[in-house]
Amino acid sequence: MCFQKIKILFYLMALFVYSFAYPGLVIAQEVEEPQAEITVVETGDIEANVDNVNNVNENDTEETSGTGGDQNLGTMNQNDSDIENNTSGDLESGENEINNSDGASLIDTGDVQADVLTENQTNANFVDSSCGDDCPATSSDEVLKEGTTSSSENAIDQASTTVNNLNNAITSNDVDLSLGSGDNSINGGEDATIVTGDVGIINIIINYINTNFFGTGKEYFINVFNSVAGSIDLSAFGIGEEEGDECSGENCTLNVNNDNDATIDNNIVIDVKTGANMISSTSGEAYIETGDINVVNDVLNIANLNVTGDDWFFAVVNIFGELEGDIILPAVSEDEEVASTENVLEEAVKNASTTDKQFVVANENAANVLNNIVINTETGSNTLASATESVIVTGDTEINNNLFNLINYNITGNSWKFARVNVFGNWEGFIQGLPDTYSYIEDENGITIYNSFLDDFSVSSKDYVRFIVGNNNEATTTNNIEINATTGENSILDNMGISAIVSGGISIANNLLNFINSNFSGENWEFSMVNVFGDWQGNLSFGQPDLWIVESIDKTTAVAGDYVTYTFLFGNKGDATAHDVELNDFINDAFINIIGSQTEDYENGVLSLPLGDIPPNTQGSMSYTVQVKPSLSSAEETVVNEVYINGIDNERDYTNNRSGVQFLATSLSASEAGASSASSGGSGNRAVFHPNFSIIKSNNSSSEVKPGDTVDFKIVIQNIGNEDAFDVLVLDVLKRKDTEEEISSKVWDLNTVQDREEIVIEYSLEIKEDLSSGVYVNEVMVEGWDDASKIWITAVASSKIKVDNDSSEPVVLGVEGKADLSARKIWPNDSFRPGDEFDYSVIVKNNGNIDAVDVQLTEILPDDIKFVDFGSSEQTLYLGNLGPGIETSVVLKAKVLDYANTGEYESDSFIRSYNDKEIKIVESLIIEEILADVEVAEITEYSSDELLSPTGFSIKEFVLLISLFIALYFFSYKLKQKYLLRKNEFIIRP
Repeated sequence: MCFQKIKILFYLMALFVYSFAYPGLVIAQEVEEPQAEITVVETGDIEANVDNVNNVNENDTEETSGTGGDQNLGTMNQNDSDIENNTSGDLESGENEINNSDGASLIDTGDVQADVLTENQTNANFVDSSCGDDCPATSSDEVLKEGTTSSSENAIDQASTTVNNLNNAITSNDVDLSLGSGDNSINGGEDATIVTGDVGIINIIINYINTNFFGTGKEYFINVFNSVAGSIDLSAFGIGEEEGDECSGENCTLNVNNDNDATIDNNIVIDVKTGANMISSTSGEAYIETGDINVVNDVLNIANLNVTGDDWFFAVVNIFGELEGDIILPAVSEDEEVASTENVLEEAVKNASTTDKQFVVANENAANVLNNIVINTETGSNTLASATESVIVTGDTEINNNLFNLINYNITGNSWKFARVNVFGNWEGFIQGLPDTYSYIEDENGITIYNSFLDDFSVSSKDYVRFIVGNNNEATTTNNIEINATTGENSILDNMGISAIVSGGISIANNLLNFINSNFSGENWEFSMVNVFGDWQGNLSFGQPDLWIVESIDKTTAVAGDYVTYTFLFGNKGDATAHDVELNDFINDAFINIIGSQTEDYENGVLSLPLGDIPPNTQGSMSYTVQVKPSLSSAEETVVNEVYINGIDNERDYTNNRSGVQFLATSLSASEAGASSASSGGSGNRAVFHPNFSIIKSNNSSSEVKPGDTVDFKIVIQNIGNEDAFDVLVLDVLKRKDTEEEISSKVWDLNTVQDREEIVIEYSLEIKEDLSSGVYVNEVMVEGWDDASKIWITAVASSKIKVDNDSSEPVVLGVEGKADLSARKIWPNDSFRPGDEFDYSVIVKNNGNIDAVDVQLTEILPDDIKFVDFGSSEQTLYLGNLGPGIETSVVLKAKVLDYANTGEYESDSFIRSYNDKEIKIVESLIIEEILADVEVAEITEYSSDELLSPTGFSIKEFVLLISLFIALYFFSYKLKQKYLLRKNEFIIRP
């Protein structure tokens, strides 16, 4: 009753407060007096968008020779371009006047916004040329004849590729923009107010001039202009690597000539004004408030860019707008080879067969860059005269002027990586996936990332008799930028009343980047540049992890007091290491008991299990056991379990980070619950502890490995259960993924693994010359004895390596040929009763590297259990031959005799073959007593309390309450009348 009273009082109080606050509830209608005359000039907003996009002379050539004939391939690209862009405009919402008004005056101007984009891509050449797989035996061409001193009389296998790119570009961009909401005036009258709108301009100029790409690689030029939510993935992960055809001729020649001449003139004049307003000769109050100015001017010049080689990566990402997401570059591995600044392709030239060998990379660069930048801002210079009281408040000014020049930049080498982030705007994020072998430098303009340079280098995959690259670059770049912004220069003259001037703020961001005359020659290199002109919220990621998890359960139904085991198979199928990974299992503790030491990791319904770092191509598993509560609140409950796996890194795909299972829990009588618990290995409702394994297998190679390389493997095993595991063995097998051929195997005997004990096994494997190219899977299994349940428990894990072996020699496994049989049984239930019929499975597998011949399986059941089809307790099955890695499953139907005695029995399995020794497997099964069903009557409870009235008030109390509310209502009405605001009065507030 008390609660009902409080609720009604609360509703009445809210209604009273609402009626006092809002005049619309006043019963008496207020009568407004007519307003005095006001002169108003109000202009609307102005918005303009201009796009000038020019794509001139783009050549994409792919040359692949056929079979036979002359293999001299030639490409000539001669490009001339002359582009002139002129953009001008005058956008005004201001320049308004009011003269000699009889009353008050108001000028309110609209906002002005202009977005201008000028983008030029001229003289772009993309050539992918190779001699293919069938370089014929031909005589040398004229280029090779001169200077050849070889005494061999045999014809020379020869293929020649010649590429000439002749580019001449003249590009002129003129931008002349005037935007304003100011220059307003009021002369005469009474009260006067001028409010001007905000003015903003975004001007972007992008020039990609004379860009030449030769060979197999990936180039990206990406511009983000607006707001983009989502990651930009440039890693090409999961797409497959693009590989160029290697020259199979004995002598290959390559001649690349890039002759570039670029002239770029950028002339930019931006005038922006919200100020220069005037009020004069007024008899009342005067007020001027000017709008804010925001100017963004971004100029990017990339000219005379030359790329020669194979397997390169070149990317430029420009964020002019807003990006909310990661930029993902190709992943780098911990053991990646370091780069060389030497002329690494020279080694390939030395490997060619002829004695006339030349290796020349000649870069001639001439650059003339002139940057003239003038920025003028004014928020002050405001004037007040002849006012009784006056106030002037000026706005703030913020100028960000950034200039970055990368001119005459030459790199010749293999296996190097360089990434540059230029922060002209705002970046909120981190660098992820960077190994310790990489370094980075922070400066005032951003961050530079690179791998360490050493004198060693890897030999190029191609043999050149001549490798000649000539880059001749001439560039003249002129950037004339003038920005004028004014919110001040306002005046109030000859005013009789109070006067105030408030000028707006000014924000100017001017960013200029010149990337002129750059030459890159070599193989397997990466160059990335991210230019943040706008706003970027995200990480720069070198690859990204992709965690996944799958959950399973050992039973689909369980009775109160039973034990249930959850098993989790997890891994990382991404291309970067996942750090600080944690498995979070959401447990329904209304039906489940956490037992033993697992309670240390359990809090608020979540069992949190740390997994550490998980490298790419890593798979692990873990299990743990819980107990169904001995007393359930209902006869049947569906118990749902959900598990999530997450690290601290952003991931490619979050949809596979969760999994779940469910089972049906039933409530039985106390005697049945006790019997069920005993049959599960327990004693009544007393908790029974079990061992459970967690295992993770990883290696230190996230990229291809070659013969002679050494791969380090790591196995982490932990007993996360609540009891020791006995007779623990670890079996580790390396096999080829497609054929399942076993390459090597190892076994470790761990004896007893105690509760919460962690064991780390580390070993190294050298990649032999006879190991063929392909993907190899390294699987590991840990097996131990659970003494509480009298069963063997297992956990599995795996990792992958990819072998790249260019050798044409046949594959020799180099290991002893043998068959290696194993078997396991799968029972449908933990226990059986007299009269039960059931199917169970026996799975036989050949773990060896040759066929297991004439495999036989003999099954022997206890005397009180018979095979249905044979009427006996023993049966022999002939399985034929089993190939290496092949697994077969046999399903057998059995029945427990009606007069069978209860207890625990052993079931034997014998597996033998012609070329492998006989093995024996012994497993236990339980026959339990049939208990009589006990009917439990439903008990209905009735409350002895009387029902309360809907309000909780008596009639007398309720009438008194309504009277009080009416009195308060009229009191609020009188109070509002006393404080009513004056109408029809023009008030100017600074």
